[in-house]
Amino acid sequence: MPPEDPAPTEELLQIQIAIELDRGRKIAEIASEFQVPERQVRNIARSAGLLESKKSSSGRKRLSEEEKEILLGRIEAGEDPGELASGVGIKTSTLLRWCRVKEIEVPRRLEQLSQKERQEIREMLEEYSWKEVAHAYRLSPEALEALKEPAYRKLDSSVLAFLYELFKENPKISDSKVLESAGQLGIEVTKEEVGSYRKRLRDMKRI
Repeated sequence: MPPEDPAPTEELLQIQIAIELDRGRKIAEIASEFQVPERQVRNIARSAGLLESKKSSSGRKRLSEEEKEILLGRIEAGEDPGELASGVGIKTSTLLRWCRVKEIEVPRRLEQLSQKERQEIREMLEEYSWKEVAHAYRLSPEALEALKEPAYRKLDSSVLAFLYELFKENPKISDSKVLESAGQLGIEVTKEEVGSYRKRLRDMKRI
């Protein structure tokens, strides 16, 4: 095994060996060329994750067309491509490539949506059917369900009371000022939640 803090020349040697390994050359060839023991080359390969990657790739099974169709159908239904790919032992990029070939749009999960998009979607859901909104924004079922509910409903009563007092005192207070005031008191609240509750109070004509 190489020392933990190798000299520059030895570090350079390890880098050169790793490059050759990544090119797919055999361990014996590299050991002979650089005049080092095969065990040292193998250790470098293991440290770089090259031995494991080759082993895992060779162990992947070839999926039938029927199995591919089932996977693509599950993606269309909103399941995560990364989790599906991991479950069957293929690369996520491979699964996404199949989606492109079949012209399947991968539904977007909640964490893939920006705060601005989440706000837009919630506003759209008040005017249009959930099917139209889901199609327009390519939403997964989980993302749609999460966005159907107003953001402020995740807040507990103490936070809602704090926001209500702020809005009642100054209905035109900016979101940034609200977040600043909340932060000073150690209250965790997002801009999306602030905007959602402000809208709710306006709809109820409380502010």
